[in-house]
Amino acid sequence: TIEFLRAKGLQVTVLPASKTARELGDGRMANVVMLGALSTLLPIPQDMWEKILKMRIPKRFLEGNLKAFSTGREMMS
Repeated sequence: TIEFLRAKGLQVTVLPASKTARELGDGRMANVVMLGALSTLLPIPQDMWEKILKMRIPKRFLEGNLKAFSTGREMMS
């Protein structure tokens, strides 16, 4: 559980990724919401993340997933 992890000295951030993804239009984008949040903790520039997303996500799903990624980043600020 979250309390167990915190008791072990780990930093735990809880985000409503599934709810956020549903609000953005597709609950399946929860993983991209979480990826956006994670991206704020790693030393990789935002434009590199977005470049990779554009390469890997089919065009018909790209707009929503870029919004999900951006939202995840915003949730961490």
